[in-house]
Amino acid sequence: MNRWMVSAAFLAFPAVLLASGCLGPGVVRQGGGAGETGEGRQKEDVTLSRRITLEFVDQPLGECCRYLTGLGIDVSCDEALAGAVVTLRLTKTPGRSVLRLMARLAGAKVYRQANGSLLISNQAGAGIELPGDEDPAADWPRVFAERLHSKKVNFEFVQAPLSEVIDFFQSVADLGMVMDPAAKAGKDGEKTVTLKGEGMTLGEALDRILDQAGLRREYRDGAIFITGK
Repeated sequence: MNRWMVSAAFLAFPAVLLASGCLGPGVVRQGGGAGETGEGRQKEDVTLSRRITLEFVDQPLGECCRYLTGLGIDVSCDEALAGAVVTLRLTKTPGRSVLRLMARLAGAKVYRQANGSLLISNQAGAGIELPGDEDPAADWPRVFAERLHSKKVNFEFVQAPLSEVIDFFQSVADLGMVMDPAAKAGKDGEKTVTLKGEGMTLGEALDRILDQAGLRREYRDGAIFITGK
């Protein structure tokens, strides 16, 4: 018998890139492309507003950058960060938010360089930091909250790895959830969850699980970001 059970189907994702397209060896592409002309900047801003659905599972940051470059987002990363492992599952998320979440997972920020390209770096002065979605009229936090508190779920977790529990909630809610890599670590490896619930809303169940693990959730960059209290 499995160590834990849920009433809805659970999808186990292998440690490969599941987003469409094929990536080659993990080489960091150097920034280039559109310059600082008004037309180039406008085109870039439109690209960053475009909504993207992707799934990276234990992928090097350098390869994630190459994949996004293939989608028209001119981004690269510091060589020192190229091997940082990224696990990110997002649905219809603006490119700008995707970049900022990727950088956050690598302990870095996104900068726009003088030639107009984007660089993920942890070095101060790498360029002008790429701002997030600061539009006060942005509707996604309300949509996320409504979905979390309208859907109900039955579940039973017995010593389930925290990352797999979050995967389950993300698949049921169909919302972007991103976990701070440091948040899932326990004293003896990854944190585990033991909890049973019937007829609980996704929001209530998620909050109880996060409370048990000593974590909290925030709305950041078009996703639910899970981090320490």
